[in-house]
Amino acid sequence: MFRRGQKVVCVDISPKDGRTPIELVLNAIYTIRDIYKFDDGAGVSLEEVFSVEEGDFAAEFAAERFRPLVDMKRSKDARQRENA
Repeated sequence: MFRRGQKVVCVDISPKDGRTPIELVLNAIYTIRDIYKFDDGAGVSLEEVFSVEEGDFAAEFAAERFRPLVDMKRSKDARQRENA
């Protein structure tokens, strides 16, 4: 699961339930503002996206639309430690 402040990458902008997610850009990097748990999964709000239609409230998106941003330097360092 994600945590507040974590950087994530959008990997899914397809319509769900007949609705297209507002303002999401495929492969764009976002910051988790908040996390919501529902009976059928989890949702997140993002620092970079607000719903103007709802009076500047943070819009909620299905968490499955995102994956954690991988820091390539940290990833490389971890692989080097594993192979040492």
